[in-house]
Formats: sequence, structure tokens, C-alpha cells
Amino acid sequence: MPKPPVTYEKAMEAGARFLAISASLSTFPMLIRLIGSAKGRDAAQIADNLAKAFELPYWTLGLGFLGWQVMAIPLEFAIRDPLRRHFNKIYGSRLLPRSVMERLYRLDLITEEELVEYYVEYGYDDESIKRMIMDQRARKYEDKIKELKKEKDKWVKLLAKAKAEERA
Repeated sequence: MPKPPVTYEKAMEAGARFLAISASLSTFPMLIRLIGSAKGRDAAQIADNLAKAFELPYWTLGLGFLGWQVMAIPLEFAIRDPLRRHFNKIYGSRLLPRSVMERLYRLDLITEEELVEYYVEYGYDDESIKRMIMDQRARKYEDKIKELKKEKDKWVKLLAKAKAEERA
């Protein structure tokens, strides 16, 4: 393990050391089998058993998994993310965030049918969609009630002001 603070350079060095050890541990059994098979059937059996003696700790200790964990980050940034951005440009497959669609519904900028279609595309089951629509209806009407209360308060103030002016 690199000593703290772990910098990019230290992380890369540690990753390279780990991969070198991991590669040698996974390659060594293959070489043993190759040499054994070249020497004949009995030697191949001995070589296979010897190779297993190296492979079992490799997999039991999770070195194969750890190797993937080490390589996953550079592969993600170097390959997966650029490909994802490229295909997103081509196919435009991203959906708006759910909160945005629900706000558009509450503002009457999309219909309930469009919101249901969005939920279906997002992968929600029918029962969940029913419950989410009920929630959005309640929120929509709560928003409208708040607007009406504000409007009422505005009119009450205007009427009070008009009455005060009449008395004066």
C-alpha cells in the first residue's frame, strides 16, 4: 500500500505493481501446463496439479477480482465514458430527470398521459405508476390551492386598502 497522502503517481505505481504480481501469478500456472503437456501425458497431469496449486490461492484470495477493481477505473475513464458520451450524442437516449417531468406535469406543461408514458419508459410497474400519479395529482392540487390562497390574500389586502381609503 502506498503511504499517505496517496497521489495519482503513487496510485499508478501501486496499481502497476499489483498488476505485475497478479499477471505473473496467473501466467505461471499456464506456463507450467504448457511445459508439462510438451513432456507427455504423465508430466501434463503433474503440471496440471502443480498449476492448480498456484491458481487456487490466486482466486481464493480474490486477486482476479482485485485486478478488475484496479483496472475498472482507468477503463471506465479511458473507454467507457467516452463511448457513453459518443453514443448519447448519436442516440439521445437520456430521459429527463423524473423530478423535472413531474414538475412539468404540475405546471400543466405535459399531460397525465405523457407522464404515465415517461414512467413506463423509465421502467416502473403499473402499481407504482398508479401510486406516483396519485401523488402527483395531490401535489398538483396542493400547488393550485397554495396559488389560490396567495391570490385570495392579495385580494383581501386590496379590499382592506380600498375600505381604508373610503373611510379616509
